[in-house]
Amino acid sequence: FDDNGLETYAAEPAVLGSAQPDFTYGLSNYLTYKNWSLALNIRGSVGNDVYNGTQNNLGYLANLPGRNAEVRFKTEAERMMAAITFGGFANDERILAHKEQLFAALDREGIAHTGQWSFLGYDPPYRLVGRRNEVVVELVR
Repeated sequence: FDDNGLETYAAEPAVLGSAQPDFTYGLSNYLTYKNWSLALNIRGSVGNDVYNGTQNNLGYLANLPGRNAEVRFKTEAERMMAAITFGGFANDERILAHKEQLFAALDREGIAHTGQWSFLGYDPPYRLVGRRNEVVVELVR
């Protein structure tokens, strides 16, 4: 840390420790009395070095040298879209299969679309369950 309390960075990355604990422990208890219930869960780990990724990212973002001149915000006209939602991890094959499924459903219903479609993935890569993805296409008004 520097004199202002901000993190400083080495020129080359280095491993400072392991995030894997030497051991973990836990205690769970569930008590009931008449119409009352109490659940107690305690978890812990010993022997691991914790890395604060959020603090690291905030420190990095706060110290960027300048703004990216190529990034622009603009207002677009309202559009009507159709979407198909699917879960799990998305890959090219699954995305294209859902695009075809969406196009086929719209064609069956006689709903015209522009053919301009996009994939929307909402979850970070470390989320393993409950993932949500969409394929959307612009409709012709």
